[in-house]
Amino acid sequence: MVPEQDSVQASGSDELNKAQQDFSGAAISARTTATYDEIAQIYYDKWHDRSAIQQHLGRFVDMIRVYGLADLPVIDVGCGPGFDADHFRRAGLFAVGLDLSTEMMRAGRSEYGGDYVQADMRRLPLVNKIGGVWLSASMLHVPRDETPLVLQRFAAILAPGGILYISLKAGRGAEWTTKSHGQPLPRYFVYWQPDELDALLRGAGLQIVDGWTSPAKQDTTWLIRFARRASGSLDLSLSGN
Repeated sequence: MVPEQDSVQASGSDELNKAQQDFSGAAISARTTATYDEIAQIYYDKWHDRSAIQQHLGRFVDMIRVYGLADLPVIDVGCGPGFDADHFRRAGLFAVGLDLSTEMMRAGRSEYGGDYVQADMRRLPLVNKIGGVWLSASMLHVPRDETPLVLQRFAAILAPGGILYISLKAGRGAEWTTKSHGQPLPRYFVYWQPDELDALLRGAGLQIVDGWTSPAKQDTTWLIRFARRASGSLDLSLSGN
């Protein structure tokens, strides 16, 4: 998903006020997912043009091939309507899209066929031997205290040498927004500094292969990272399973 920077002015709605007071992972996930269900068609119409990240998509495919991972599945986590999963399929990869919002996946179903699974990225219904994990603007809704464990779980399902791509919004803190693609619907965002993101990836047992900070557009600066799982086994304590 690639959400825009929205207004964060105070809202008088009871629903938003309640959401703003509840920072539990379950409440954040439920309310943000409900928003995506409601804006699914708007989102599809706005973001089906993937030219802004075309080089990122191509780089991911190239890395999967160069490291001999093309026979393994890749997962597009937070796939939305399936834009990027479709790109990977057309490039010859076996790609599976995962999203918690059924309406987001349904919005692209007629154009982007293939395999899709409704799933919470915090509780992956997957085993190991994944060639690549694509996290394009999807982990920015995960609460900060849950992010290390989520990344550890992604690293754990990657095959040795597997590739992980992640993009997050640069900034500090976290907040509920009051509008989503022009609609009065809340979403929760967590912002990261480059050194924080790098530490998270290394702490998950991943080696950063490349990364950069994109120029600000529409008041949003993006942190981009390509990382790779080490060839050996991971010694991680995945508490909370």
